[in-house]
Amino acid sequence: MAKKSKSSDKKDEINLAGSKKIDIPFDKVARSLDIPEDELRKTPDIVLKKILGISVKEEYYFLGPLPPPSLVKEYEEIKPGSFERIIKMTETNAVHRMEIDRHEMKMEKLLVPESMKIRKSGQNKAFYISIIGIFAVSFCAYLGESTVASILAGTTLISLVPNFILGIKKKKESQDQKKLDS
Repeated sequence: MAKKSKSSDKKDEINLAGSKKIDIPFDKVARSLDIPEDELRKTPDIVLKKILGISVKEEYYFLGPLPPPSLVKEYEEIKPGSFERIIKMTETNAVHRMEIDRHEMKMEKLLVPESMKIRKSGQNKAFYISIIGIFAVSFCAYLGESTVASILAGTTLISLVPNFILGIKKKKESQDQKKLDS
């Protein structure tokens, strides 16, 4: 039985991507390709990947305006100064977003009190209409005009009550939605 040399038993590795590596039995590959093992070991990883049919697909995902440092280096290798442009773009975007937020806050400060005034005015008018309706219904009932009293009660009072109830529910829903958005 023939002894195998230490180098033929040894497995070497090639880089796939980043820190990922794969073990390659160079002696078996060299025999199958009919290439001297020493020459195969000198072959760059990229050529070995082609010979062995290894393909690697890398995808990077990151959140936020700035890429991770490993990608920054690649950006700079492709186009020097690109990271500086990315930082400038991020700063410009942040300033723009803050201006929009400031404008929204100013508009809210102006519109909320006005909206409250309009709502309060509507509630006051509805209250006065309902009081007048109650007096009109009571007066008609006092005079013995029960048909007129019931029609007035049905049209005036019954139409206002659901509007009050729905208005309160809508107000509560909008407040709950604002709390969720915050």
